[in-house]
Parts: sequence; structure tokens; C-alpha cells
Amino acid sequence: MKTDSHFEIGSSHDVCQDFALTGKINDKIYFAIIADGCTESHRQSGEADFGARILSYSAREALRDMLGNLTDLKQIQSVIPSFNKDLRTKILQSTKSIGDLLKLSELFADATLAIIVTDGNIAHTFIYGDGGVIVYKRNGDIIYKEVSFLSSAPYYLMYTANKNRNDGYKIQFGASPAVITTYDIHGVDGDARQANEVINTIDETLYDHTATTFDDFLSISVTSDGIKSYDKLGTPILSSELAKKFISFKNSNNGFLQRRFNFLKKEHKEENVTHYDDVSVATVLL
Repeated sequence: MKTDSHFEIGSSHDVCQDFALTGKINDKIYFAIIADGCTESHRQSGEADFGARILSYSAREALRDMLGNLTDLKQIQSVIPSFNKDLRTKILQSTKSIGDLLKLSELFADATLAIIVTDGNIAHTFIYGDGGVIVYKRNGDIIYKEVSFLSSAPYYLMYTANKNRNDGYKIQFGASPAVITTYDIHGVDGDARQANEVINTIDETLYDHTATTFDDFLSISVTSDGIKSYDKLGTPILSSELAKKFISFKNSNNGFLQRRFNFLKKEHKEENVTHYDDVSVATVLL
């Protein structure tokens, strides 16, 4: 397996608040992580870009602690809800500890966090907030699963560690549900069939709904919601179309994702395509 990651600033931002991180937990299990800092929290604190990085590295160390002695992921497949809860707890403890040590504001880690762990046979994904998962199947089909919030205010993991902020979020946004949209795409040139699942509960059980297991794939990626911010001369481009482009790797040599985005940036410049939000992608490729 090989991994690669990429993140870049959006046209509306002065500082990139996205981050992406990939690597291996041991010789059998690999990971991919992205984090997307909240723009409004960054305006107030100037720390959300830093917080996205802290969350990502905290997630990496939590995964290494919990999975480092395993040789495959079948050993956790029957206990994913409890694994998910323990993973969140470890990430929060580490992130809060660093924030306290550096005397950062309570807004510093307001960020989406999306995680993949895979042994090459199965992959478990966890999304805390919004974002997407792109799965390139062995038969050439693509599954793109996207989590969004009708309020455009994601339910960040850090809210669950602060009762006042958590209660405030539920009062303000609790009536605005999360939506999980799944696109089944027949080949990189095929059309997408769309299915939606609406989740009305805003608490930590939301994260169990966004945990998914995949198999029979050639690559699997996580991406931030910046994938939804592309347009061509003011006309929005469907995120399902971008998902196909993000994973159309020409080869599996090292740096495969960086090369893909270098090509896309050149193509988009020629076609007057821009994205106003930051974009991050992290991929594991078999």
C-alpha cells in the first residue's frame, strides 16, 4: 500500500485551514486523515489552522496506540461503535492537553476530522463533522459518500468536550439535521445515482452513523467539504464530478496524489475553474 496527501488554500481564504496526513500504523495497517478548520472560529481566534494540525496528529497517535499491535482490522470489525467512542476520547484528551499547555482559545480545534484505517482488505472510515469518502472499486466503479449539515455548521468533535458550547450548538442548530449522501458512480465517465439519509439527532451518536466499512477497493480517500466549492465562471461543479477527478491516478508511483492535483490545477486554470474553500485530500492506494 502507498499513501499520499494534499491540501491547498481556497480563493476566499488568507490562511489555509485544511490539513491532510497519511502514513502507516505498522507494516499491515495504514491511515489517511484530513481536518478542516472552521473559518468563523479562525476569524475569532486565528488558531483553527493550528488546531486542524493538532487534531490530525492526535488522531494519528490514537490510532497507533489502539491498532499498533494488530495485523488486520477484522479484529475490531465487530466492535466498531466502542472503538469509535474510544478513538474519539483519546483524540479529545490529546488535543485538549496540547491546547491547555499552549493556552490556546476554546475555539482552536473547531474543525472537521475524517479518518481512514485500512489493512488493504477492509477499510473503516470515521467522520466527525462534514466531509467525504471516495472509494475506487476494483470493477472501476466509484462510491462517493458525503456528510453535510443543512445549517452549514458542522457538529465538531470538540463541542462534545465542552458542555456549554455543546448545549449552545444544540439550541442553535439542533433542528438542522445532518445528511449523508451516497453517490454510486458507474466508472470514471459514468453518471451518479444518488441516495440520501437524513439524521436528526445531534449528539455523539451522530458519529456512529457516519462510520462506514468498505472492501474490494483499489483506493480509498477522505476529502474536506472544499470539494463542493468548485465552480466554472460562477457555475457550480457537482462534488460527485470532482470526486471522480480526485482519484483518477495515472500510476501508483510515490507522490501519486500530488501529481493528480498538479495536473488538475493546470487543467482548472485553462478552463477557468476555481474553488473558494480550502481543499484537503488523503488517500491510501493499493
